[in-house]
Amino acid sequence: MTAVSADLCGLRDRGQLTPGYKADLNIIDYDRLELHKPTVSYDLPAGGRRLSQRASGYRYTFHERQLP
Repeated sequence: MTAVSADLCGLRDRGQLTPGYKADLNIIDYDRLELHKPTVSYDLPAGGRRLSQRASGYRYTFHERQLP
């Protein structure tokens, strides 16, 4: 799923757990996975608006520089 999305965006070095690729690995507790109510912030340049939505249930995220 992530390899196809990365490829469509032109990110040819992502989306797979393959040597030489960039990767983040998320450990998710599906029993506690929950999306929270979206919020609006006006913190972009020139007061631009953006929509944010927090999520619970993500236990760990390992960034590519942390992977062995």
